[in-house]
Amino acid sequence: MTGKQTRWQQQFPIKSMLILISVMLVIFTALVGFWIPENKPLTTAATATEIDSFRVEKGVFDLRQWNPEMNPLLSMNGDWEIFTDQLLTPEELPAFQPSHEPPTIPIPAEIMPGKPLSELDANGYATLRVRVLFPENEGIYGLKFAYFASAYRVWVNGKELVSAGTPVTNPAECKPRYLPSELLFHHVDGEVEVVVQVSNFHHRRMRLRPVFLGDGQAITRLTQRQIINESLIFGSLMVIALYYGVLYLIQRREPALLSLATAAFITAIRSGVIGERVLVRLWPQMPGELMMKLGYLPVFILLPLLVMYVRDILDSSEMDRAARLSLWAVLSFTLFVAVVPVSIYDAAFQYGQGLILLGSIYLIYVMVVYGFRKKNQGAYAMAAGSVVVLLAAGSDMLREFTLWNAPELVSEGLLIFIMIQAGFLAWRFNHAFLRANTLATENAAMYEEIQHMNRDLEEKIRQRTLELTNTNRKLMLMSRTDALTGADNRRSFEEKLQKEWHRLKRENQPLALIMSDIDFFKEYNDQFGHPEGDACLRQVAAAIGKTLRRETDVLARYGGEEFIIMLPNTDMAGACRVAEKIRKNVEALQIKHPYSQIHRVITVSFGVAAATPSRATTPEALVRRADQALYAAKQQGRNCVVLTDEQHTIPPKDLQSEAKNGLQKEPPKNLQNKLENDLPNGFRKYLG
Repeated sequence: MTGKQTRWQQQFPIKSMLILISVMLVIFTALVGFWIPENKPLTTAATATEIDSFRVEKGVFDLRQWNPEMNPLLSMNGDWEIFTDQLLTPEELPAFQPSHEPPTIPIPAEIMPGKPLSELDANGYATLRVRVLFPENEGIYGLKFAYFASAYRVWVNGKELVSAGTPVTNPAECKPRYLPSELLFHHVDGEVEVVVQVSNFHHRRMRLRPVFLGDGQAITRLTQRQIINESLIFGSLMVIALYYGVLYLIQRREPALLSLATAAFITAIRSGVIGERVLVRLWPQMPGELMMKLGYLPVFILLPLLVMYVRDILDSSEMDRAARLSLWAVLSFTLFVAVVPVSIYDAAFQYGQGLILLGSIYLIYVMVVYGFRKKNQGAYAMAAGSVVVLLAAGSDMLREFTLWNAPELVSEGLLIFIMIQAGFLAWRFNHAFLRANTLATENAAMYEEIQHMNRDLEEKIRQRTLELTNTNRKLMLMSRTDALTGADNRRSFEEKLQKEWHRLKRENQPLALIMSDIDFFKEYNDQFGHPEGDACLRQVAAAIGKTLRRETDVLARYGGEEFIIMLPNTDMAGACRVAEKIRKNVEALQIKHPYSQIHRVITVSFGVAAATPSRATTPEALVRRADQALYAAKQQGRNCVVLTDEQHTIPPKDLQSEAKNGLQKEPPKNLQNKLENDLPNGFRKYLG
């Protein structure tokens, strides 16, 4: 970094911020001009006299001399006819009498508690009427209402065209909706009657805001301009809030980012629920109470958030106490607005405006004491933004006390403040990036060497890890597999049995076990030797494995020449069919065994047990029953399939039978009938 670059960067907060302030003031002025309705284009003295003459007098708005082409938009200020404590439809209203002096109320009006205006209380209801006399020319005209009280309905020539909320006489039935609205109507006969019902039971005061009348295009253009203006403010603030919120999540060491993101977010929310109510237009069913809370909350917590932001930017320990108090203030004010009704925090709103005014003055004082004197670069940006907020807050405070006729400017002022801070933070991050880039360049050689060493080390670690993983995989496979036959070992089988038992108990499905033993295998092993015995075990295991079709079926070597088969979702009949098929497949191997006492080839005996897992039994009990059935098969001559239920082994021990060609006699009649519906006739003879 050169010395010229360093001097430029040191001068940036002064020069660039002055340019940025000038740009923001121009934008601020443009926004204010863009917001104010173009209802007073005072180009000549004649025009000014003409517009001043258009005023509602005793409930009559005489526009017969009005030229819509020269003045497309008028405000309906003046004395509207009022019927207090009555909600009347146009049909229920008395006929208009020009010679009669009707009770009137000046519009716009703000009725405070205890100060009735034309006998209309702040918490009450009434019907307003105005008779508009148009020129003879026919056309499409419109009315633009800001929110009228808490709820209102509008009729034009006896036809209801718009409503916001539900005006009622009973406070319990009132549904407040603080919404602006615009309506268009077709004028033909030169006279239009406008009737408005209003009621207010939720707000501390009743506001009857200005009503604008004009041709249809002027009303539509006015609404569109205001919506675009507020949407731009809302969108800009939300983008800033999202950007700095994500930036704070990325690098937690900058708490100022969180304060700025929060301030931008709540300011965006406030700008979306005032004026044209952009958020309410997006969410038409938003409760009126929630909308009011979202509008008031930023007024109370923005100042503490800004104090916390200033503390983090200036990094001044002298402001630690003020920052802690501000944090508690944010929490307290949020709770206050959340739990109390609108009438209470609305009363505190005017003082909240004063807090913003005093807070801006305090922030400027902090800039001078802790910023300018200590030559802190962030002081210039915050001082410029605080001046803008100070002017906006002062304008809104005068407006709140009806001493100044201007739109609300706090949102625009805060937008400018936040944009100035965003520019400063961008410069600050850029400055930090340049410093970090310089350090990185100076240490590039060392960094590259370390990276090279790390790559070598990572490669060695990767190779060692791969070798260790493969070794562990082989060890795991060896620990769960029988080395001779390739089937699962006993440990693996018991783990899978427990898992399937719990699954089938949840699903209420059966589980079957087949315990098998090679007949007279000891004699085979003794005569032919262990190598031939091992080959025989492998062939038998392969024949059993080929018979099992499903992935969930499990074959395991349970002992020396014993195998056990687990068949999930299989009942007794199905297990018996599988066992008989295995028996035939093993016999079909034709492994010669001249030393067998029942056959001249290798044969297998089977014991079958099945049950539906439940709390009344255990997997160990099912294994014992299969083993008992296997024992019964050996007792009944071997090379057969014997099954057992929960009470009996079939055939019972006292049944005298003889083995003949590997087949067993039928079970006793009482047990045979028990299985009549479970097993096909072709299998009953194998039940031993």
